Amino acid sequence: MRVTEIEAAGAAETGQDTGFKEIIRADGASDVFVDAPEFIFRGDYQRTGTDLVIEYGGDQILIVNYFGFEKLSNISAPNGAYLSGSAVSALTVEAFDGQYAQLGGAAANPIGTVIKLEGSATSTTGGDERTLAIGEPVYQGDVVATGPGSKLGIKFIDETVFSLSA
Repeated sequence: MRVTEIEAAGAAETGQDTGFKEIIRADGASDVFVDAPEFIFRGDYQRTGTDLVIEYGGDQILIVNYFGFEKLSNISAPNGAYLSGSAVSALTVEAFDGQYAQLGGAAANPIGTVIKLEGSATSTTGGDERTLAIGEPVYQGDVVATGPGSKLGIKFIDETVFSLSA
């Protein structure tokens, strides 16, 4: 079920432009359809209260009340490709108006795990590089690289698999 609503935040009543490319209500549906697949697979995900904002290329899509239900909806593209609710949750950061706390000893939740490695591979986050091994977690924002003649396989929390070779 998908309903595009310009009424969100009273925009229809006031005639104001919301600034969003599209506004969609989640309404607890099993799938929320986004017309632009590039938002789904290349966008940045941000949680604002119970809403989800996906930003790509300077445009934003608002999914109203996405986090307002126990079971999160899949974000689906017109071609049938989708991200599961658990993958969306792992990719999502909470908006705090520019206020951030240090992580300290607590690590972010991993979005995947190394399941295959032949040769060598590294993961770089914020300038910190670490050597990967089978079973190592992979986090949102990591930049992974393989060494010469190497192969890497990562299984994400939505059960999809990513492969990379030299």
